[in-house]
Formats: sequence, structure tokens, C-alpha cells
Amino acid sequence: MKNTHRLGIHTLLLITLIIVLMNVVACDDRQSHKSKRPRRIIKRKRNVESVEGPIGLKLSYIQHDKQYPPGDLQQALEDSSNPSIINEVYTLVRVKDGDTIVVSNSSGDITVRLLGVDTPEKNDDRQIVRYFAEQATLFVESLIKDKSIRLGVDPINTKSNHLDRYGRLLAYVYSVEDSINVNAEIIRQGYGFSYVKYPCMYTDYFSALEREARNNRLGLWKD
Repeated sequence: MKNTHRLGIHTLLLITLIIVLMNVVACDDRQSHKSKRPRRIIKRKRNVESVEGPIGLKLSYIQHDKQYPPGDLQQALEDSSNPSIINEVYTLVRVKDGDTIVVSNSSGDITVRLLGVDTPEKNDDRQIVRYFAEQATLFVESLIKDKSIRLGVDPINTKSNHLDRYGRLLAYVYSVEDSINVNAEIIRQGYGFSYVKYPCMYTDYFSALEREARNNRLGLWKD
């Protein structure tokens, strides 16, 4: 009887040991399987630092080349690779804002959207933006008030008849007396920045002027 009892205990212990060993092997297999799984690589989005002006205007740097438009009107008239100068002389009616003016000739008034340049908006909620919008308006007025004005259109915009969706003429503005390219001068003096919404042959040049104004802390780029 005692031998039978001992045999039963030994059998029970053996079964228990087998079960434990099986669990250990199964555990090792699971761990091995996990280690063979390809690691999941989570790509985190890099924080891209936006380039902003001191008044919160979101801007971006553009690659610059060495394309420079003529600063004076006479060169623009002579060089066929430059804007097509309209054979009319205009007078200023009013400056609506830093990038939009109304001019007039014998045919009537024309609203002109200065091509390749943008300035702060007068109706912005932020006071500092409205301030710079007013400064840009006054600056443009100082360049062309009581002066003869010539307009140049960009061949790039021929398909749109040189008009934007509001019917404004997209053009470069020149002061005849001073031979100044007003579009470029606005950016050069820091009252506006290069604008790429409408095609413009001088995007790289205007962007280079913006960079210079930014580096020199002119106009709206002041600290």
C-alpha cells in the first residue's frame, strides 16, 4: 500500500514538473517570436520653424538668382526682355493701400494692383499691422504724387489679360520724373514684401530685396 502511495506521489510530481517545463518553453517561444518581429519605426514630424515678420506676417525665403529688373524707365523701354511699357502717361487719382493705386488718363480711371509686391492690410484686426499698412500707403503716395506715371505689364500674365480676379490691372509702376520702379522700391525700403500669388518675372529679385530689407531692419522688419 505504501509503495502504491509513493508511486502516486512521484507520478504527480513528474506531471507537475512536465507542466512547468512546458510553460517555460512556451514562454521562451513567445519571447523569441516577439524579438523576431520587425520593429515599428514611428516617424515623428519635425517641428518646422516658420519665418515670420515682427507683425506676424507669414513669409518664406525663396531661392534667389541674379535676375535684376531695370530700376529706371528708359532701360525698361529699350530692353525687350523687360516688362511691356504701356504707351500712355497716367496721373495718380489716389493710393488705396500700399499695393493698389488708382490712376487716370484721357480714357478714364484704372485700378492697378502692383505686381510682385504685397503690403500689410488696412482692415487687419491688429493695430500694428494697420499702422504699417498706413505707412506703406503714405510711402507709395510720396513716390508718385503729382508725378507722371507709366505702367509696365508682365508678358507672363498675357493669358489673363493682365488682370486679377477683381479686374485690377497687374502692372509695374514707374515714376517718369524719377525713373523709379515703385514695386521694387516698396520692398527695398521695407514697406512690403515679395508676393508670388500672381506670376511675376522678378520674383527672385524682389525676394532678394526683401531679404536685404529684412537684414537691414527696414520698415516693417524693424525690431
